[in-house]
Amino acid sequence: MDRATHCPNCFQEPAPAPRCAHCGFDAESYLQTNEILPLFTALVGDKYRVGRVLGQGGFGVVYAGWARRLKRRVAIKEFFPAVENPLAQRQGITVTARPRYQAAFADWKEQFLREAELLAQFSHPRIVQVHDIVEENNTVYLIMERLDGHTLNDHLGGLRERGETLHVERRLSPEDGRRLLHAALEALEELHGHAPPVLHRDLTPHNLFLVGGQIERLKVLDFGLARLGERTQSVVSLVARVGNPGFAAPEQLGLYPGAITPATDFYTLGVTLYTALAGVAPPNAERRCAAQPPQSLAPLPNLDPTLAQVIRACLEISPKQRPQSVADICKRLAAGTIILPMDEPPPPPSQPASLPRPQLQPAPQPQSQPKPAPESTPFQVFRDRLRDWTEGPAMVVIPGGTFLMGSPESEMGRDNDERQHKVTVGSFAIGQYAVTFAEYDRFCDVTRRQKPGDAGWGRGTRPVINVDWYDAMAYTEWLSQQTGQSYRLPTEAEWEYACRGGKVGEIYSGGNDIDQVAWYSGNSGQQTHPVGRKAANGYGLYDMSGNTWEWTCSAYDKGYGGAEMKCAKKDTTSPLAVRGGFWYYGPTRVRSATRDTIHPTDHTYTRGFRLARSL
Repeated sequence: MDRATHCPNCFQEPAPAPRCAHCGFDAESYLQTNEILPLFTALVGDKYRVGRVLGQGGFGVVYAGWARRLKRRVAIKEFFPAVENPLAQRQGITVTARPRYQAAFADWKEQFLREAELLAQFSHPRIVQVHDIVEENNTVYLIMERLDGHTLNDHLGGLRERGETLHVERRLSPEDGRRLLHAALEALEELHGHAPPVLHRDLTPHNLFLVGGQIERLKVLDFGLARLGERTQSVVSLVARVGNPGFAAPEQLGLYPGAITPATDFYTLGVTLYTALAGVAPPNAERRCAAQPPQSLAPLPNLDPTLAQVIRACLEISPKQRPQSVADICKRLAAGTIILPMDEPPPPPSQPASLPRPQLQPAPQPQSQPKPAPESTPFQVFRDRLRDWTEGPAMVVIPGGTFLMGSPESEMGRDNDERQHKVTVGSFAIGQYAVTFAEYDRFCDVTRRQKPGDAGWGRGTRPVINVDWYDAMAYTEWLSQQTGQSYRLPTEAEWEYACRGGKVGEIYSGGNDIDQVAWYSGNSGQQTHPVGRKAANGYGLYDMSGNTWEWTCSAYDKGYGGAEMKCAKKDTTSPLAVRGGFWYYGPTRVRSATRDTIHPTDHTYTRGFRLARSL
């Protein structure tokens, strides 16, 4: 394998002449210098071959590489501090320290090796994967996964200096900014959760790689500055130049007292987010600290107030005033939960400037415009934010109270398991709609779970079907992890209380005219329909009569002996209560009091579920 036979970028043959037919690499424009390894240099015998340069930084060179036995493209990072940090020089393919920097070279080489060994311990989709570590030619090589795409810096059009300020050519949209923060926090959660924590300290646009150019596929690169645990000594006392001073935290540069902690990573990430969203970097730490008192930052304009507040908090001069953990940031973001009274909203209460203020806005509706809810009863609709700061399912706050559960003996179609009895429930929230295919499919995509079938009726805003009780429980647990809130299935008592909408004497959820409020045998066409097309009940809830049976968290108890007021154990194998009836049933089987009992592993096209959330 050599330049005459193979491409030094994709390693396929024939060699590019002048442009590779496989990858488009232009061999004629490639400049070979003495500062880089010759093309097709062999490492570890002939286990690896070195290709073209992919990038260079303060501590080394990254090459395209080929793992011969595995027949796999890799990236090879060589410790060679010679470009920005003139510690080393090359003699042939051997790296040697310059005479005056021998001690510094040895120290940094040892640090590079330790960090390589540390990085190799991680196997996380947000962190570049190390396959091998090679000590050869008086230096260290990291054999890493080869990524196709570009850095965030390239995505933004590149950092450019204009006077004392850094600019980028293109800005991220607020939505992409939220996705970027979410992805970076996933990486930091893994790094900071290590024992002891691993601190990256250089989360600049150069070190955030977008696989395939997609922010959702971000990976963190270049752990050349990574440290284990806290450090109080600044790296500026060392010979080597480290990081980008425009992104470095004050304590990292010795400008402010304090240890190097996770808050240091949050500062650098804050600068990156600020730059990407504003198109211009904030003043660097040196300029901010030189001002008396230290210069603060105005909030970012035209941005979600909660996200803007989090970025500003990350950019506090004092490390102690920044978020101290990923969980801390998530809590601050969770404070942005959207809550909207459906009648005229009152003016928002004044809050301290340091706390994020919830956004008040209408919850988005399904594709088909639902019929309006009754105006006589005010209710609140909200959507919690997921970890990527998109909105979760619409939820309605249900005030606690006491009601008669079950049906009177005179009600037509009454079954013998509908004993009427008084029940008191506390306040809770319940889904405004049954969980839709769109919502459940997103969960499947993220968790790589098999998607349920739709019986050929379509997905989107139709209620999800073919899910058993354990599937529904898994979705609630995932949503709880995504939002930091307590999602679950409703108890049977909560379900019927919400279904009745605060009304007395209504047979169906929303009234006594079945065609106005329910999909049943008389109008369904023997299939489900998109949620929200029938009239809502008094609490603004849709489709609680008909369309699909809905799982509850309660064990079925024919005599209503108390199981209806609590959730069964998660590993239960006993029958559970389902409510609401479904599209095939006649009028008497979609009443508010209708019940059935189903084994938790059963899944058919008749059953879906509705969320509940503790308040």
